[in-house]
Amino acid sequence: MFKYKKIVIFLVVSVLLLGSAILYTVLSGMDSGNTVYNTQQKTNYQKEKEVDENSDYDTVSTDNVNGQIDGIVSGYLNAKLDDNISGMKKYVNDITVIDEKKIQAQNQSIESYNNIKCTVKKCYSSDAYRVYAYCDIKAFGVESMLPSLSAYYIKRAADGEYEIYFGKINSNEQKEISKFDKSDEITALKDSVQKRMNDLISTDEEVRTLFDELKSGE
Repeated sequence: MFKYKKIVIFLVVSVLLLGSAILYTVLSGMDSGNTVYNTQQKTNYQKEKEVDENSDYDTVSTDNVNGQIDGIVSGYLNAKLDDNISGMKKYVNDITVIDEKKIQAQNQSIESYNNIKCTVKKCYSSDAYRVYAYCDIKAFGVESMLPSLSAYYIKRAADGEYEIYFGKINSNEQKEISKFDKSDEITALKDSVQKRMNDLISTDEEVRTLFDELKSGE
């Protein structure tokens, strides 16, 4: 039997509302449960892990899956921008965890999401992927694009379709997510996005004014 944890938020770099601070993936252990793994499935996972234990997992190369994931992330972000909570049902497994008021507040500053690019990592403990989605945010009243990086956990649903997963994860899934998040590649990606954001804040008056207003609650 394995303990579970619940993923409650996926922002890696917060561009709006939290200034230039990095907000890493938050994992809450307030919920727990039990499960029994199929023995053969567990054996397969262990074999795959042995093959990869001395190296980082490769970025997924399957074009079909990557295309689906790109569409899911883009659809989800656009549904958020439209305040379309019901429309998010197509992209997430549970819309009840979505804070509609928070989305509406963010949309007061966000005009569009642009240049969305996903870095996809295959999880071997389940039919799932850790996805790091970069995009340029166009904020109202600001000419420069604001760099943003978010992380999602995307799993295959019972109907065979992939969706952004807000729910319980087992210990193997948690270990893989942590490994990806702490890998040299993803750490460099986060640092690069953070540096670009810091540079904009220090050199672009419109960006600096926007962040000053957000931090002061205006």
